[in-house]
Amino acid sequence: MQIYNYLKLIAVLLGLLSTALNISNSVPQENAAKLVPIQVLAAAMAASQSKLSEFLKDNRLAYTREKVDRDGEIESYRYTPTDASKGIWFKVDTDYSTNRHDEKVWESDIFFAPESFQLEHANLADETDSAWFFDLPISLDLTVDSDKVEPNEKHKNTFRAVIELVKKTGLVTSFKVYSIKEFNPQLGVTIDSFQSLNELKEIFKGGPLVVSEQHESIRGDVGFFISLDEDTKIKNFDFSVLQIEK
Repeated sequence: MQIYNYLKLIAVLLGLLSTALNISNSVPQENAAKLVPIQVLAAAMAASQSKLSEFLKDNRLAYTREKVDRDGEIESYRYTPTDASKGIWFKVDTDYSTNRHDEKVWESDIFFAPESFQLEHANLADETDSAWFFDLPISLDLTVDSDKVEPNEKHKNTFRAVIELVKKTGLVTSFKVYSIKEFNPQLGVTIDSFQSLNELKEIFKGGPLVVSEQHESIRGDVGFFISLDEDTKIKNFDFSVLQIEK
């Protein structure tokens, strides 16, 4: 993670907290009540980013990923870091896996990354007895067949997220990413709707948050005759912390 992005995130969080504190005494009571959850969210996101940054100074994460498509086919691969920024996916054969390749070229997108969320535009969307739910824009790096898509101005303001924050623990336990308009990640590919629900957990007590389960749904078209109708479930498990050589 670049130092500049981290400092920018901290500045945004401090700005959110400062603004909330300054105006909390000058707004109607019903609006002021909404500022407290925003402050808690800012603190939780800052803490999550700090834990992640501290962990990545000396460590990387090996883990197994199980991916199930809508036809029931199961791919099982284990990610092993090879250096500070790269790693390899090797197949893990089980009685139920349908691995077709010895290796995979998948993104290692296991960590919850607060810097991707535009916290300055967060709003309290819902509340239960145990949790708050915040809706806000999010910036995504798009991939097609594991290849990164070049940044495109047309993709701005395409995605939003809903973050679930548990009141008792102050931890983010899930987030949903969804598209609000159609977009074209690649020539000839049109995505009408995208949604990804991500369940989070700490890899150890007080450690960084990782995506333990993910359910992704994509609807769209490739060209004029092929429709995209994909539903994928992912589980990440069997985590091992590895120290990196400097």
